[in-house]
Amino acid sequence: MRSKQGIIILGTLLFLTTFTVTALLSLIYRLPVANPRDMRKTATVMYFAEYYSKPYCRYGPFLVGILLGLYMNQQQTPVLRSKVQASIGWLSAMFSMFMVVALAYTLQDPLDYSPATAIYQATHRTLWAIAVGWIIFACEEGYGGFINWMLSWGFWSVVAKISYACYLVHPMLILLYNGLQETSIHYSDMNMFYLFLGHCLMTFMVGLALTVMVEMPLQALRRAVQRQVVQL
Repeated sequence: MRSKQGIIILGTLLFLTTFTVTALLSLIYRLPVANPRDMRKTATVMYFAEYYSKPYCRYGPFLVGILLGLYMNQQQTPVLRSKVQASIGWLSAMFSMFMVVALAYTLQDPLDYSPATAIYQATHRTLWAIAVGWIIFACEEGYGGFINWMLSWGFWSVVAKISYACYLVHPMLILLYNGLQETSIHYSDMNMFYLFLGHCLMTFMVGLALTVMVEMPLQALRRAVQRQVVQL
């Protein structure tokens, strides 16, 4: 019981810390919501240097995953006991996702910076992670519907195995592409959609190659070394 209370207290403190630090940085540097129309070079540089790349500004989603995993591992009895509870959870999750996307457009004016923008910067990633966590939890509880059926495809196991390599290489591929451009990129929804598809394809290809040629051989080597140590 004390361990559970300690985890709750520690988790609350970590959430408050990451929210507070991110909000203060956003207010001090007037960090823009991710928006290609924000032409302030200083603000854009500070956005990536002081917010986007800092682990203490992105700790919320990681903490949501850790706490959800601990809870689901320890929970023995079903929590959702009716379709009404599940429906409320699904509606709340979908509404949260919608608000995260909608507010990004509402708070995009760099000249009219407000505390609401800082609060959004501090919380929107965590809110999105909570909504995704609900989807995982609902599927585990048997209230996932067709989402659970879709997420159970064998295809996702392959993607999961290369996901970490994809996470590592995708920023380098994007920066490499942008750095090789000799002219300015004209922003449009269609251009960004094509770039997204291209970056995804290249990321999966490079991630698969790294997984097969680097990660899997090193994992096999580690297991072999561990077996030798155990035998000794």
